[in-house]
Amino acid sequence: MAPQQTCSGCGGSGQCDAQTAQEIMEAQAQMSGGQAMPVSTGGGRSAAQIEYELKKAYELLNDMQRDYEMTESVVARSQYPPMIADMQQRIQQLEAELRNAR
Repeated sequence: MAPQQTCSGCGGSGQCDAQTAQEIMEAQAQMSGGQAMPVSTGGGRSAAQIEYELKKAYELLNDMQRDYEMTESVVARSQYPPMIADMQQRIQQLEAELRNAR
């Protein structure tokens, strides 16, 4: 079993491993506008930058869904559905942005 630590990504309300905590914090930072991808000199992101961010968002979503299925903590399980929904919405936004960038 992986070592457990209080997850600062979910405000300390549940338990998860260090990797999951890091992924949650990165997702929250991304959704709140932090850690944004660099902007090209043209004022917008290139299709390659959007594709990269979209790939990372899909990876994070898959990890979140896997972790949700594997977690036994009732408190932690309650934190995942809203985060998963937010990530799905972010993916839809990125897909629309990518369509417009091409």
